[in-house]
Amino acid sequence: MIQLGLAEQFASTCIGIRFITWGMERKFELGEQPKPRARTIRWSIVLGSLLLGYVPGEKLWALRVLAGIVGVAFACWPNFSNRVVEAAESHGLIKHSDPEVEL
Repeated sequence: MIQLGLAEQFASTCIGIRFITWGMERKFELGEQPKPRARTIRWSIVLGSLLLGYVPGEKLWALRVLAGIVGVAFACWPNFSNRVVEAAESHGLIKHSDPEVEL
């Protein structure tokens, strides 16, 4: 059975941090529109990290902590996924999402 306490705690942490970062993005005009590929990656990582939080076992605590940190980073900073996609594209790990950009 899934514990709702962990999901609720994760969601409340993300919402609280996101309100702070959203206010700073608006004030300093830091935000940009996420690319479709970046949006898909972002929410996949957030969902995956939430699911990793449910992995049982005392010896896997580090995995759960790391998954929580990564999940909160992607959930609270939408532009982080843009940066990850741009870095992966520039290193040739994935193809460019913009067809006009030549390698």
